[in-house]
Amino acid sequence: MPFTGRAYHQMVSHNGMLYLIGGMSDDATYPVLRSTNGTVWTAPSETVPWIGRLGHAAVVFDGKIWLFGGDDMSSSVNSQVWFTEDGVTWTQATAAAPWPPRIGFCALVHDGKMWVLGGLVLDTGTQTFQDVNDVWSSTDGVTWTQASPAAPWQAREFFTTAAVGGEMFVMAGFADAGAVTKAGESHLNDVWRSADGVTWTQVTDAAPWSGRLAPACTVHDGKIWVMGGVSETAASNDVWVGEYNTTDHTLTWQQYMAEAPWYSRGYAAAVSHDSRLWLSGGYTYEDVVLSNVWFYGEPLAPVQYRLTVTQPEGGTISVVPPSPDGLYDEGAVVTLTAIPDPGYLLVSWIWDATGYYDLTIPLIMDADKVVSASFQQPSVYSLTILPTPGGTVAADPPEPVGGYAPGTQVTLTATPDTGYRFVRWVGAAQGGQPTVSLTMDDNYDVGALFAVPPPVGHWFDPWAACFDLCPADSPDADGDGLTACREACIGSRDDQTDTDGDGMPDGWEAFKRLNPVVADAEEDPDQDSMTNLEEFLARSDPKDPNSPVRTFFVGPEGTDGLGYGGLETPFQTLPFAVRAAAASDANRARVILFAGEYAADLLRLPRGLELRGREGDVVVVQGSLIGAGLCAVTGITLRPAAAPTKAAAVPPLLTMLDAVMRVDGVIFEGGEVGLLTTGSAPARSVVESCFFTGMTGAAVRVFGAVPVIRRCQFVNIPGNAVVLEPWEGAGADLCVLGDSTDPNTGWNQFEVGSIGGRVVVNRRGAELILQNCKWGTDSPDDMRGAVDAGDGPEPVVEPFLAPGNAVLAASVFCSVVEAGSQVPVTNATVTLQGSPYLPVTANTAGVYTFAAVAPGSYTLSVVAQNRLPGQTAAVVANGASLSATVPLAAVSPEGEGEVEGEEGEGEGQPEGEGEGEGQPEGEGEPDDGGGCQGCKKGKAAPPSADDLFVSVLALVTLGALSRRRRGG
Repeated sequence: MPFTGRAYHQMVSHNGMLYLIGGMSDDATYPVLRSTNGTVWTAPSETVPWIGRLGHAAVVFDGKIWLFGGDDMSSSVNSQVWFTEDGVTWTQATAAAPWPPRIGFCALVHDGKMWVLGGLVLDTGTQTFQDVNDVWSSTDGVTWTQASPAAPWQAREFFTTAAVGGEMFVMAGFADAGAVTKAGESHLNDVWRSADGVTWTQVTDAAPWSGRLAPACTVHDGKIWVMGGVSETAASNDVWVGEYNTTDHTLTWQQYMAEAPWYSRGYAAAVSHDSRLWLSGGYTYEDVVLSNVWFYGEPLAPVQYRLTVTQPEGGTISVVPPSPDGLYDEGAVVTLTAIPDPGYLLVSWIWDATGYYDLTIPLIMDADKVVSASFQQPSVYSLTILPTPGGTVAADPPEPVGGYAPGTQVTLTATPDTGYRFVRWVGAAQGGQPTVSLTMDDNYDVGALFAVPPPVGHWFDPWAACFDLCPADSPDADGDGLTACREACIGSRDDQTDTDGDGMPDGWEAFKRLNPVVADAEEDPDQDSMTNLEEFLARSDPKDPNSPVRTFFVGPEGTDGLGYGGLETPFQTLPFAVRAAAASDANRARVILFAGEYAADLLRLPRGLELRGREGDVVVVQGSLIGAGLCAVTGITLRPAAAPTKAAAVPPLLTMLDAVMRVDGVIFEGGEVGLLTTGSAPARSVVESCFFTGMTGAAVRVFGAVPVIRRCQFVNIPGNAVVLEPWEGAGADLCVLGDSTDPNTGWNQFEVGSIGGRVVVNRRGAELILQNCKWGTDSPDDMRGAVDAGDGPEPVVEPFLAPGNAVLAASVFCSVVEAGSQVPVTNATVTLQGSPYLPVTANTAGVYTFAAVAPGSYTLSVVAQNRLPGQTAAVVANGASLSATVPLAAVSPEGEGEVEGEEGEGEGQPEGEGEGEGQPEGEGEPDDGGGCQGCKKGKAAPPSADDLFVSVLALVTLGALSRRRRGG
């Protein structure tokens, strides 16, 4: 159901359409919705002359929809009567019918009349409510006749009625406790009938279904259907069918379902439409307003919409995925890319939402759409100098008013500010020289990377005098790259790789100018929102904010312009910062946001960009993000845009558009869809430690491969948690949200009682593995019942995490390096002995991850070809993380003794500027050994630079744990 959940509403069938009228919700913007198939809902008009209301009644009579009474939550309870023929134009039949204002009553059509019965009436004199049992009828909504001022059935509210076999039936409901004589009778299950509204006969004083209020009820296939409702202690999801015999006037009840597939509820609405039985919305016993719609009957034909693409002059439009007839299933996401011909530029897209200029756009198929684009051949070109902290860029000649003539040669000069140095060009210009030439044959963006010079001197300067006394053959027993003698100089131990136990080996800390004997894993000396430990695991420089990638800052009090974007002088707006970062595969960048709220509207993140909330800050982004490959979103809250977006449909909060991404520590709050994925690339994406709440459609909607979803929480979701849409790509037959043998899956929390729809809706027949997850119940049957397996096998839910269990997932990171040289070993197999998990071989630059494991005492056992095995103890606490380094010595040639790893200064770690291009990172040029005896030893060749983007392993687990410990 779109927009929001509904309860205390009405649903009717009129002119071949389902109508949803009024109700309680968080958003009363659309008081009337309608649909032809129960899937796609639209508002006939954004406003109606009557104020949105709840506890009202509605019927279809004489070709019109009629609305009676209710509480408009503004001018209180009323007895108004309104009608409409088309759902758009409403007419007030009367502002005050003769029956008293009321809520929680019933209306029905019987014997050529409209009837209003019982309910909770407001005494306008005393302003108090009381249950009534009066009966009224009318043929025009204006003139009403009272059939009975007090029928013999108990006065009641939130009951139900039905008309079948020439009789009206009154059933169930709630009677004011003060008017009954024994406990339990406040929730009723009696049944009464009448042909004229005057004479009533009790059919039974206790139907076989339990006493309840606010059940959903309608007549379908000539029978009375009663569904759900609320008892004294719980809501139900049973279904009962009553068949009335007009000869002997008996009503026979049969329990059709003890537990329907929909979640237990009351205050829902039901109707018979298109030969099917429909149920919508409602209220759970846990006070969650539901937004799902269910039907019983023949399957619906797939809803499809046509996309018409008009190819323009000056370029072409590509459509992915293509469709031979232009038809797409409802909800499909189509990617459109404008490809200008040589010498042409995209002016804008042409569709029902104008003013959209990105070359690639997503289109959600929720209606027929016609799309084209406008290209033009410019007579001039523009050069945009991207703002870059730490220096300036000048163009010669300066850009004339209107732009450069085609073919103009422009000389670009980068000038660093005091205390900075020029590193390289970013954008259209290339190279590491501060002056370059650019030919203006297109519109270009150009920027420069400036960095603080590396520290003066050498990493070993504090201990140089002591190092000079160390013998060249001093051993390195722990393989951390520091000999025993040097460890003695520093104060660390040669029998422990990590003397201070902070997860970083002594050698790496010394080489990076940290303190090997002080636990400083949580510190962030370069203030780039990555702790020292995160920098170690990412193989980056903890003293350089532009390592592992270029870094920009944004704050609500900042300034958008040249010379800004640094820590002390941040940009102000998110779209400006994203463009200034000019991220790409070769020029990755990070945008760090200070505390505050940021408008994003519909913002596309370029490849290679990370959007990250500053450590410990509350960062809210309002709008929708579209992620490209190698993007990351970390530590922010995503909410729907405050104003309508430029998109042709209400977009998800975050879309993985056939992209490999990592999403960590993100709060998805509200909207229709939280995360939407398309294509096969998300199979290598990770969604970790995220919190999903408030989605009316689905928290996660998957149109392609399923990303790794682990350690996430799904709470208070009116819609579904995870929806798997039909797909036939590789891996479509399996969905793993938790595998008890895989240490990088599971530990998701599904609060079943607060999810209005299903935990998983499986529309592709996939095998569902949902182990090591918490459900809010200890019943495997309830867990399986919360999953719509579709045509797939029964979901695997055991073993599971018991409700109330305070155990939190822990993480273990094992860094495997060559003993001595510290070069990462990438061909190892790491086993977490003492656990049920399979060995791990996938790694990022030698870091092997067990991202979601039970706390406990383990042994990390490591083997690699041509190396001696290694192991270390791994004791990890509840919800904590552990980093351990295991150096591996090379296997000795036959007949020789063991060969220890070479002593070194960390040259095996990539060295250089750390600008995110895969260049080595570290201190700059290797030291020649002057002033340090023994430093001229042979050095292992540095490995080829590893991809700093972490996909499946997702080292960002550590960042999430750090934030939780700090209360961020």
